[in-house]
Amino acid sequence: MIGVEQLFGYRFPNESWPIAKVRDNISEIADRFCLTVEAWNEDGLGEVLGIVLKLPSKRVFMLIDYKAYNEAHGLAHSPLELFFDVGDVAALGVRPLLNEALDFLNLSGDALVWVAPEASRDDAANLLRHAENLHSRR
Repeated sequence: MIGVEQLFGYRFPNESWPIAKVRDNISEIADRFCLTVEAWNEDGLGEVLGIVLKLPSKRVFMLIDYKAYNEAHGLAHSPLELFFDVGDVAALGVRPLLNEALDFLNLSGDALVWVAPEASRDDAANLLRHAENLHSRR
């Protein structure tokens, strides 16, 4: 993976926005690219595993495995969720971001089990506007 930069303890500037679910296992992706899987606890979800990567475009995406949820529901593995910042989704839409992440990870569309509808771009923009309105009232 050319130009890979893994980020640790990263939080999106706005809010994370799911754009796809990927069939691959997080450990397999980490092994393939010599990455470190982070673990943390999410309220109500328990232990979560994740990898955060910065693309050559400087955009950041996150792959998340809800480990505790999977174990609690007897799932050996569920798809990884792929997140971008809501601002990136609002600015560019789902497909360009997804293509960039898939190219970066050397994955094909066959690795996807779900893709957010392109209308998510409008939803993301609405969320940003709402957040800006709330902040401007303070």
